[in-house]
Amino acid sequence: MQMKERFKDKKVLAETLLSQKLVQYNQEVADFIAERGELIQFNKGETIIEQHSPDRDVFFLIMGKVSLAVKGNKFPYTREANISIGEMSALNPTLPRSATVTAIDDTVAVKLTAEAFLELADTHPKIHQILAKDLAERLNQRNELIEMQNEKPRLFIISTVESNHIAKQIKVALFHNNNVEVTIWSETDVFKGGDYTLETLEQAVKQADFGLAILQADDIIISRDNEQRGPRDNVIFELGLFMGLLTRKRTYIAVENGVEQKLASDLLGLTPLLYKRESNNRIDVAKVVYDLENSIKELGIRNKLEC
Repeated sequence: MQMKERFKDKKVLAETLLSQKLVQYNQEVADFIAERGELIQFNKGETIIEQHSPDRDVFFLIMGKVSLAVKGNKFPYTREANISIGEMSALNPTLPRSATVTAIDDTVAVKLTAEAFLELADTHPKIHQILAKDLAERLNQRNELIEMQNEKPRLFIISTVESNHIAKQIKVALFHNNNVEVTIWSETDVFKGGDYTLETLEQAVKQADFGLAILQADDIIISRDNEQRGPRDNVIFELGLFMGLLTRKRTYIAVENGVEQKLASDLLGLTPLLYKRESNNRIDVAKVVYDLENSIKELGIRNKLEC
């Protein structure tokens, strides 16, 4: 026997509908939905509503749980029994479905046509008030998923241990620019305590607006029988993470002027920022800092809603 058979009796169905958020224990509203609605069961994994589809039916969930997804991206929250879905398209015929709704469990719902739903709402105007409040709650729920924008542009610098002193020089030079916050990898907890994970590194990078990788020729690389010096693999990996999370235009590499090193072909499209090694072996990062300041000023703080 299917679960929906439990609610075939109209009185049982109306009694169940009383606890719906839109019904608010109004017997007349519950009786209307039970009488005019169609009892439907959806199997686990079945699509109830497809985003952008033109249908306008409203579904009152009686049993089960559903997921919501926009453009294939699933929200971390769900909708469960006593909640209705699909009201916005019913109220406004110009709006297509805003999300895809899929049954997580076997789900029972009452489907009410848009025409019947509008008739019900016109007869019981309080439904419009409940919907307005519910919409505000849903908007707040979605807003919680959006990360807070930084107050100042943040620059995250990665390097090897051997070139960490260069990163520190860049930070000191940028210190006088009160509009930029700089974090060096060695100053975070990401790489400390032996608990380094990709997830913690991703979280640290997501908090930044710009990424800088110092590519120093620390290692010897043999490729096709040719021996060359090149940057360490972990820095290249983290640089790729920068480009993936912050985009290529917000990712920079700093290399020593006049020193040849083997770089992956994918990095050749990046414009390198050049630092100089002076005769006394001191590092001059003035040009790197100048170029960084100009780029950061031009691009500004990252919009967290951008892809």
